[in-house]
Amino acid sequence: MTILADVKAALRITHDSDDLLLERLILSATQEYVNFAGVETDSDDTEIEVPEDVINGVVLMVQADYDADPLDREKYRDAAKHLWGTHRLDFGI
Repeated sequence: MTILADVKAALRITHDSDDLLLERLILSATQEYVNFAGVETDSDDTEIEVPEDVINGVVLMVQADYDADPLDREKYRDAAKHLWGTHRLDFGI
């Protein structure tokens, strides 16, 4: 399953009309994870294993920007950071 399919399933989206928006939000959420965790990405590597908690955090961030109240975005971000926390390169320092 692709991350777009994961996001659509989690948000219960059955149509394709918002796919471009969702893809843009996924890229934004992924960059937020990369910045938070301090990891480097290789844009040529399309077959990487991504832990489920990282994907779930990305889904939360997409949900925050797609259909949640903007006032609640920080709650979603905090939940995503909690899921991403163990993947930080400086974890425990």
